[in-house]
Amino acid sequence: MASFFTDTLSKSYSWSSASYEVRRAEELGEERFELLREECRVLLGELECERWERLEAQERVKQLMREHLELERERLGCLGDQQNLLQP
Repeated sequence: MASFFTDTLSKSYSWSSASYEVRRAEELGEERFELLREECRVLLGELECERWERLEAQERVKQLMREHLELERERLGCLGDQQNLLQP
């Protein structure tokens, strides 16, 4: 009879222990999932910032190229005027 109670108690304990382990694994899994979700949000935010920085840089390059072309035209125009003045 003592063996029955001991077996039942140890089985009960092992089931309790197993269910605790399962619950703990689920909790850890949820914690890891939340950490991954937060990391994903942070990385997406960083990517969005980099995307905006790249777009702003592209706009700045376009602006500088337009300014450069205007300056180059002015310089060529001045050179043309100088050459016209030198020719009889």
